[in-house]
Amino acid sequence: MNKYAARGLAESAESGRKILVITERAATIPYALNLLCDYDRNIKAVTSTNGMQSISYHSGGRIEFRSYGSSGHRGVSADTVFLDAGVDRLVSALDLQSLRSCVAASPTGEVIRA
Repeated sequence: MNKYAARGLAESAESGRKILVITERAATIPYALNLLCDYDRNIKAVTSTNGMQSISYHSGGRIEFRSYGSSGHRGVSADTVFLDAGVDRLVSALDLQSLRSCVAASPTGEVIRA
């Protein structure tokens, strides 16, 4: 994730959107968390438990992180699923269908590729 993607995600979450970020490897999640925390001072809480990292905002918005290949996104409801750089080449049609189910309940649901 670069600083421009981080800024856009933070602004969307500040407006109340729930965002699920899928990274190529779990090792890149702390870097993305640091980018978002450095950019934004409107954060309510940063959570990192059992391999599930997230940032909550005072507006009710949320950014959750999962690595590709884990099934941690199942059951997660989001307004936006953001596929970080490198993930796009790994995602099959079946994976994409599974990710789209995360945004199915949102009236403005979208899957975005970096």
